[in-house]
Amino acid sequence: MSSSVRYLTEESEQVAVLSKEAANNTVIAAASAEEQHSSMEGIAVSAEKLSILAESLLTSVGQFKV
Repeated sequence: MSSSVRYLTEESEQVAVLSKEAANNTVIAAASAEEQHSSMEGIAVSAEKLSILAESLLTSVGQFKV
């Protein structure tokens, strides 16, 4: 009976270790997703500014007669 209890204890400890690793990996993945989201927002802002500049350039170029 003692070996069964020891086996279950060891298995439970392994499950606990794996659970902690999974939790840590989840935190890392969440942080990475947050960084990607932040980067995408920055790219969207830059794209919007570029679009405004392109419209302004088209307006300016349209004033010239060829």
